[in-house]
Amino acid sequence: MEGLSAHIDAMLDEHRPERYDVGDKTWRQTIYAEVGPLIPPAEARQIAASQLVDQRERIATRGANELLRQIGRTKQWPLDWMEQGVRPISVGSTRVRLGDASVGDLRDWAIDERRVAAQDFAARSFACDGAEWCAEQMQAHGWLTFGDGCTEAVPS
Repeated sequence: MEGLSAHIDAMLDEHRPERYDVGDKTWRQTIYAEVGPLIPPAEARQIAASQLVDQRERIATRGANELLRQIGRTKQWPLDWMEQGVRPISVGSTRVRLGDASVGDLRDWAIDERRVAAQDFAARSFACDGAEWCAEQMQAHGWLTFGDGCTEAVPS
């Protein structure tokens, strides 16, 4: 599959439009059509099955997380928790059904979530700093696109 992944990456790079909507997959149709026959049927079914199951598990986890957000907003014990009670929260490297979560599990989950949120905020902030710096450099040098700046030596 490594060779196939490299082939897919190359095709994505070749066919990727200059601009496209995040949800626009039409430009990938050619790639889907070419890659599909390269995957053996049994492997294709296994990939599809694992993606569907994993997607549903992520959705279940988001459901439990949403219930905790709702509780955080309302500061009320939920009346309809039964459906979400079997949904998991991630506590470190362990998943725990929300209905079976202990005091320690919930506190550990909150610590982990705050750490991830802080890391995400920091990473996004650095990316914003980078984008703003690039925009300043582009404007100062009269470059119209990011690629223009990459073709010239940019003084620090």
